[in-house]
Amino acid sequence: MKNPGHIKNKVKRSEVYAKYKGQKKKLKKELRKLREKEVEELGEAAPPKQIPRTIENTRKHDETFVDPEDDEIAGDEKDDEFSKIFSNEVKPKIMLTTRPKCSKKLYEVIQDFMMLIPNTFYYPRGMSYFSISVSYMYIMGAFSTRLCYCIWPCMYV
Repeated sequence: MKNPGHIKNKVKRSEVYAKYKGQKKKLKKELRKLREKEVEELGEAAPPKQIPRTIENTRKHDETFVDPEDDEIAGDEKDDEFSKIFSNEVKPKIMLTTRPKCSKKLYEVIQDFMMLIPNTFYYPRGMSYFSISVSYMYIMGAFSTRLCYCIWPCMYV
């Protein structure tokens, strides 16, 4: 029986589709039981278990993919400026600042962030630009890198 999508009557189509789905389920169950029976009869000589097709195992090999066991990649990871952070030698510091002229409720959010995330420091920005604040903290030695992700808590109260 084929898919009953061509039937125009909605009630009849749903009945036929329910039968179609039941037959499909029954056929699938029978095939599974046959495979299990074959495994029991043949023992170790049975065919291997079927592997489902996924994106990963059907992907074609591409030269641009990085092999994790490559010596060059391992050397690059050791020379990376964040290698100390990823190997937990150094705890990362998080600089938390606000936008200019922020509301009082934002300071409550900042306190919550500082209690929630360890090693977080609040630096009042004032009217200066964010990039200038980051550069100043880097020059003062407060942070080991200039890489910063800017998260703007927006609270207009």
